[in-house]
Amino acid sequence: STFLHKGQYNKAISVYLTLLKIVENQVQKEELLELLGTTYFKGGFLQRSKDIFLKILKFSPRNRNALHYLLIIHEKLNDFKGASDVIDVLEELNDVTIEQKNYIKALELINHPTNTYEQISYDLIKLLKEDESIERLVAQYLIKYNKQLFWSNIALFDLENLVDLLWYFEFDDIDFNAVETNDFLQEIYCAKGYLKRDVKSSKFELDLLINLQRNNYEKANLNFNYSCKKCKKVSPIFDKRCINCNSILSLKPTMKISKQLNQEIASLV
Repeated sequence: STFLHKGQYNKAISVYLTLLKIVENQVQKEELLELLGTTYFKGGFLQRSKDIFLKILKFSPRNRNALHYLLIIHEKLNDFKGASDVIDVLEELNDVTIEQKNYIKALELINHPTNTYEQISYDLIKLLKEDESIERLVAQYLIKYNKQLFWSNIALFDLENLVDLLWYFEFDDIDFNAVETNDFLQEIYCAKGYLKRDVKSSKFELDLLINLQRNNYEKANLNFNYSCKKCKKVSPIFDKRCINCNSILSLKPTMKISKQLNQEIASLV
């Protein structure tokens, strides 16, 4: 436990491997294998972790903890067929949510080896209409491969959850006809300096940048952190799963004024 707390995974692994050589009780062996598998996982040894959990499932096929870790490992290894197979097993055990199923289904669609970008885009839109929890995956894909379809389906998204993606749009990639239909989009692009409007925002950061733009101050910018809705852990980058609790698509962007701007405002004050 001390080694794990200090992040000394190799030492912890050595302890578990030694214990496995001398422990004969089957229940204790399974517990040690679980600890070994999770330690391999935390240390980044994904293939070794996968092998351990598969070994557990050979003599304990209903081990939910092993199945959940195996699901995450398949996902990280981009083996979405394997992840889908694990979902099927968890479904038989009544231990999977519709959000988990659709999340894996969306990843399968995105990584389909033969479908065209167009086909994948429309399949993702269809799935999004069934389950809004995958909106981040869909938005990221459409912004990269089919911006026109993203803007034409803008009403399907909760835009506050995508504020960072919207902020980083280049001017020429924005459909300003779609922007005209949404107040929040107008606030973002007034704050960015792409629009000149007499608008206000309920978001402090956006409202401050709008006022600065109105006064021809163009050095303003936003940065983003990502806070997990489940465990509240904050990360500087977005990931599909929280690095702390492994929750799916639980990171929400939070805006912050860039350090440079803070310093300049302080000097002006």
